[in-house]
Amino acid sequence: MVAIGFVLIAISLVGALFWWRGALFRRRWFLWTLVFSVILPQLANQLGWLTAELGRQPWIVYGLLRHPMHCQRV
Repeated sequence: MVAIGFVLIAISLVGALFWWRGALFRRRWFLWTLVFSVILPQLANQLGWLTAELGRQPWIVYGLLRHPMHCQRV
């Protein structure tokens, strides 16, 4: 999540530099990079959620502690 955030910041800074120099629309490879970077925030969001949810499960003792074993009847 953090790495994708830094990549997006770098893309933004490079884009601002190209725009300031007046060369943004002549750099077609960079414009394609902008097109494909649209999915990165959604990817970062999903990966962050996945990391948070997997961290809540007892994967430390994987194979030893099954889900029904740690659930208690109320």
